[in-house]
Amino acid sequence: MNTYKCFLEAVVIAATLLFCSCSTGRPVSASALALCSAYRNDPAAASQVYNNRIVQVEGVVCNLGNGANTCYVLLSGDAGDYSLDNQVICNLDRTEVSKLAAIKQYSSVRLTGKIKESRKYSAGETVVMVDCKFLD
Repeated sequence: MNTYKCFLEAVVIAATLLFCSCSTGRPVSASALALCSAYRNDPAAASQVYNNRIVQVEGVVCNLGNGANTCYVLLSGDAGDYSLDNQVICNLDRTEVSKLAAIKQYSSVRLTGKIKESRKYSAGETVVMVDCKFLD
């Protein structure tokens, strides 16, 4: 039942993006769970809908990092599962680095960024976003 609900949520988000966002230029809101479900269930359709588009994503932080070349927040794409099997990698815009210290693991956050790609692994799906900024 949970998979079916996630699939329906992904379909609604995709329809909203196609019929509203393209004409208005506004980002579409999606949960990390819905994004991962969309790419897992139909990668070609999800790529066509989301890749290179601005999306507002909400999810639970399962990891974060501040490296020399990139700063990122990993959002769980599985409800209640933080094993990183299904995740959204939000590579942060450099202007957001100072905000990382206030972000706690397992907290809920909202970010906006551009969907770059999706990577399929044996254990799950990883959606990659770039130029992400925290929403207050």
